[in-house]
Amino acid sequence: MPAITDSYQFVAAEKKILYLDETNFNIWISRNYGCSKQRAVDMNASSKGQNIHVIGCISRDGVEYHEGRFGSFNSEAANETVRVMVRDQATRGPLDKIVVVLDNAPCHTNVEDVFNEPEFVGAECLRLGPYSPMLNGIENVFSVYKAAVKRYMSANRDNILNVPQGTTISAHRSEFLLHAANVIFPEVVTSALCSRRIHHTFAFVADAILMKDMRVGA
Repeated sequence: MPAITDSYQFVAAEKKILYLDETNFNIWISRNYGCSKQRAVDMNASSKGQNIHVIGCISRDGVEYHEGRFGSFNSEAANETVRVMVRDQATRGPLDKIVVVLDNAPCHTNVEDVFNEPEFVGAECLRLGPYSPMLNGIENVFSVYKAAVKRYMSANRDNILNVPQGTTISAHRSEFLLHAANVIFPEVVTSALCSRRIHHTFAFVADAILMKDMRVGA
């Protein structure tokens, strides 16, 4: 597996660097406190409901792949997501020109197995070490995205709480989660945003190569 010190070599070789990660959230993103002279009303349910996982992959050009899914996201699910994403890349160009950067999350435990499969020969995987979110270009992108999701959920709070007749609460709320995952993500995550955030990580790459202490975060 390539080391982080290979990052500049990948850039010099004009390889396409893909930053892959996951985030998750549920429907209840709201304030439960009051401002001055305003009554505070906590309308949160006793159950937070199901989470949706959003898997995103970006390059300097923008969003390369994204999906929203319910349920657990374990190593088997993560590996299948990587397969789907890399297959899509194979339709765009040779696989020996791409490098997939991902973190050390438990769901990525066996991800190298995918890159050893005959179908994906040529593609490379660069796994980051623990406590290094500042080296993954998609981390700050997720921060911008989740702020947009919070605004969307807050603006639609009344609609979320008003469940139409004939529809279950779960199905109704799932529509808002899927909209946040499948519509808001590509709207917010522009090529300009991706380019800025990825460029920002290379300052930390230089410090990592020099073995400098760094503040955890991006």
